[in-house]
Parts: sequence; C-alpha cells; structure tokens
Amino acid sequence: MATISTVSGVDKGIRRLSELNVILAIVLLVWIVITGETRRLFDGMVMNIGDFVSRFPSMVMDTYAWDRPDAWMQGWTLFFWAWWVAWAPFVGLFLARISRGRTIRQFVTGVLVIPFAFIAVFISILGNSALELVIGGDKGFADVAVTAPEQAFFSLMQQYPLAPAVVALALVTGLLFYVTSADSGAFVLATLSSQIEDPRQDASKGLRIFWSFTTGLLTLAMLLVGGSPRCNRPRLCLVCPCPC
Repeated sequence: MATISTVSGVDKGIRRLSELNVILAIVLLVWIVITGETRRLFDGMVMNIGDFVSRFPSMVMDTYAWDRPDAWMQGWTLFFWAWWVAWAPFVGLFLARISRGRTIRQFVTGVLVIPFAFIAVFISILGNSALELVIGGDKGFADVAVTAPEQAFFSLMQQYPLAPAVVALALVTGLLFYVTSADSGAFVLATLSSQIEDPRQDASKGLRIFWSFTTGLLTLAMLLVGGSPRCNRPRLCLVCPCPC
C-alpha cells in the first residue's frame, strides 16, 4: 500500500490515502462519543486541555535540579529526543513539499493548529474512555492495559456497540496511520538520495519503490526481533494514534 501510494505521487495516492485516514479516524471518534459517556468525555476533554495549558510552562522549564530521575530520563526522555531529531528532517522536507503555493498563514494553520487540535481530541477521547472503564471497576481491562497494552486498544473498542465493525475500523485506521508515514518517508528518502536540478521535480519512481520496500523490511525485522531495546512495547506502534 505504501509503495503504490508513494509511486502515485503527493497529489494522488499520498494525499487521498491521508485524507481517508483522517476521515476514518473521525468516524471512529464520533462513534465512541455517541455510544459512550458523551457528557463525561466532553467534560474530560475540556479538563485535559486546561491541564495542558496551565501546566505546560512549568513542565517545559522543569530541569529536575534537585530530584533527577536519571533512569527515567535515560530510558524515555533521551530516546524520544533522538526520535524527534531523526524525524525532524524528513517531516520538515515533506511538509515543505506539500506546502508549495500555500501562504504562511495556511501553513501554520494546517501544520501546527489543526493537527495539534486533532491529536488533543483523539487522545483525550480514547484516554478518558479507557479511564472510564478502569474507574468503573473493570479489572480485566485494567490488567490488559498494563500487561498487554497492544491488546488494550482493541479491548477498548470491544466495549462499544457493533464491536466487530468498530474493531475492524480501528484496525484499518491504525494500518493507515503507519502506511501514511511509510509512503511519505519513502518519498522524502528518495528525494534525499537523488540529484534533482529542478526543485519542482520529484525523485524517480524506482527510488521511491526501493525505499518503500526497505523501510517495510526493516519494520518487519524489528517486529520479528521484538522491537528496539529501549522500547518494551513495540507492537503498540502499529495501533497508537500517531499524528504522522
């Protein structure tokens, strides 16, 4: 899927697949809100956003000067710093490519404002839905969330009406979250490994196919060996609400 998407180009396969991904994610969220505890979910979302806004300055400036959790920082913080540094060039180049002809206002709105709002809503609704079950005394779900987090997402979906259809929708949405990252990644890697004289020209289709297959094989190898040594939950990456 990623290969077909990246070969067809930004304006066709990559764009249409990304739009389909967003639409399916919105449908999933709407179904959870309608069939779940609607009032509590909205109240929780407002509270979550308020907590983020109020605590953000203190969290940004917190250097752990007196109580330094070295084990946690080495296991998570430094790992994610490396993750962001690795993704920044690829994401920046891809955003620049798809933003040709856009104004600065359109770029900021489409890249910063709308994605952040979507992520905040997505994580808040799913997180509060899971928290609702745990607080309600569902020990089975709580145990699954702790011991097998890659299963917890689907266990949560099974709590709603038309569970088989909801789980299938969640599976397709999670797959597309990965594919839409893989096709754009292959597209940028092909550009980086090309000599392109015209900035309006994209890399050859052969290079896009090569990088798409390469990243796919690397992903398969990481899953077979159990993931990164720093990541104890590699399979969660296939179903998490990744913004990319």
